[in-house]
Amino acid sequence: KVRTYPTIHHGMITALAAVADGSRLASADLAGNLYLWDLSSDTPRVERLPVDRTVGALSFSPDGRILAVGTAVGGTPPRAQVQVWDVPGRAVRTLISPDTIR
Repeated sequence: KVRTYPTIHHGMITALAAVADGSRLASADLAGNLYLWDLSSDTPRVERLPVDRTVGALSFSPDGRILAVGTAVGGTPPRAQVQVWDVPGRAVRTLISPDTIR
């Protein structure tokens, strides 16, 4: 089943990820917005998660409870960062950056 929804993104969409059962989608845009979509009903619910940096990669765990978010952190040169989100709790569980990997 194909569904179409109005866009809420600001600028180009930079990353998408879906849970295998189709119940949840994560999307990000060039303005640094990350959205979590609940697609379990005909009327989707959308929630913005506080990332506030450019997201280049998204991936859900098989059960959809964990979302890995790959971002770019400012600086010269820019650095990468991975946030591991607990989706039900809407909180970052782990933050992996060049500063924490030694």
